Amino acid sequence: MNITFGTGRVAKKPIFDTTKNGVPRLSFQFAMDSSIKEGEEYLSYYVSVVMYGSRAERMAEWLTVGSPLAISGEQGTRVYEENGVRQYYTFLRLDKYQRLESRDLANLRKVNNEKPEVVDKGLDEEMGLPNVGRGYEDY
Repeated sequence: MNITFGTGRVAKKPIFDTTKNGVPRLSFQFAMDSSIKEGEEYLSYYVSVVMYGSRAERMAEWLTVGSPLAISGEQGTRVYEENGVRQYYTFLRLDKYQRLESRDLANLRKVNNEKPEVVDKGLDEEMGLPNVGRGYEDY
């Protein structure tokens, strides 16, 4: 098992939907600073994060762009083929998280940002990926 831990902020508007089996799913891009400098700036890592079930529903109620979090979970990779070329999509299946701001700041952020987008299409379509193999839709 490959466990990843990091701190950072939600980088893009979270997407709340359900898998084809009806399981609630929350997905978002997460930005983390690295220790690698390029010029005067530190590079950032962007990780695709996904969470399922009732915990995803509860998290979707308050999560917004800019929300600071400490996260951990299992790293997974899906393989698919596009135009005859093998492609890899890596994601973090969120297991644990800790909010890193007070409720007052979170509420202020919530007022200034919208809640996660609720969509009818799956993460595969949203990210332009084909629906192949055993992936997170099977949970």
